[in-house]
This record gives sequence, C-alpha cells and structure tokens, in this order.
Amino acid sequence: MTLHSTGEYTRDEAPGWPTCHEVLARLYDYLDDELPADRAARAAGHFDLCPPCASRLRFERAFLDRLRRRGPLPHPDPGLAPRIRALLRAHPARGQSTIRGPAW
Repeated sequence: MTLHSTGEYTRDEAPGWPTCHEVLARLYDYLDDELPADRAARAAGHFDLCPPCASRLRFERAFLDRLRRRGPLPHPDPGLAPRIRALLRAHPARGQSTIRGPAW
C-alpha cells in the first residue's frame, strides 16, 4: 500500500484491494458482518495494513459496543431504506446520478 499526500492509502499490487475511501464507505457493513466473505476479508486486510483506517475501525467499534451496552437498539421500519434510496434517486447530489456499491 502507498500513503499519498492526501493521507489516503491506496492499493499497489493487488487488484480488487479496497482503497481507504472504499473500505470506510462500507465500514458499518463490515462491523455488522453484512459484507460478503470475500469483501470482508479484503477489508480486514486493508485494516491490518492501514493505520488511519484501523484507528477509525477501533473508534467505530468502541462506539457501537458502548451503544449496545446501553440496551437494545430500536429497529428501523423495514420500508425506511427503500424510501431513502428512492429519495436519493429522485434528488441526486450534484455530480452523482446513481447509487452504486463498492468497486471492490
């Protein structure tokens, strides 16, 4: 991995290796064990080699652990995610026309 002047590490040799941006975009999916096994393994590899992302992972994991210790978390209405996606598609941010998953 290479550290760039932007502070982001990028993959050097392994195709399919996630960048900092890609791995952090799916951080909560990773923490909730919602990534497919191959993506979870690549994310884990990234965290092993990238100190800034590993630090963010530790922070977010500690935050979620603290929330969970406070008691059960409420579950959102099952229709919430589809409604949000529909709103995002209807009103895309400037320069973005679709919702896409990670390239890795």
